Amino acid sequence: MTRDVARDSVDALVRSAVRHGFRTLRLKYAGGEASMNAAVVVELHDYALARCADAGITLSAVLLSNGVAINDHLAGELKARDIRVMISLDGIGAAHDIQRPTVGGKPSSAMVTRTVDRLIAAGLSPHISITITGRNVDAVAGVVRFALERELTFSFNFFRDNDCAATFTDLQYEEQTM
Repeated sequence: MTRDVARDSVDALVRSAVRHGFRTLRLKYAGGEASMNAAVVVELHDYALARCADAGITLSAVLLSNGVAINDHLAGELKARDIRVMISLDGIGAAHDIQRPTVGGKPSSAMVTRTVDRLIAAGLSPHISITITGRNVDAVAGVVRFALERELTFSFNFFRDNDCAATFTDLQYEEQTM
């Protein structure tokens, strides 16, 4: 999304909120990997804050991330703007890596868990989003334990069959296994 389209989108959301009497607006920065466009996210959020302030609307926001590209600088920017963070973590070690390898096919679990600890150290408590599939159903307890040990909130998302995933039969699971 270009900066102009993003700003136009915020303008439309604020107009709609005002027109319908909403007092709060919540933005979720997601799609692809939003943290890879951190400067755009920060700039857009600052723009949205100003537009909402002008309209008398409270703004809240969350960044959905795979947790690989959030460095200390971005963590500070998110904290300063009170942007919450949701991290996709589907297991610890191989259980996560089989579902979410890096673009180059390498393991990502260690990078994600390091990012979670970095966010906690920066004063942010990320929400852990766990997608359960046939690949990781037996390892869910480990990631739940990881979240609980850090006093983090978490949610479960259950794999649903769809056209894009039809060739990945190992994502499906039997209800009995669940």
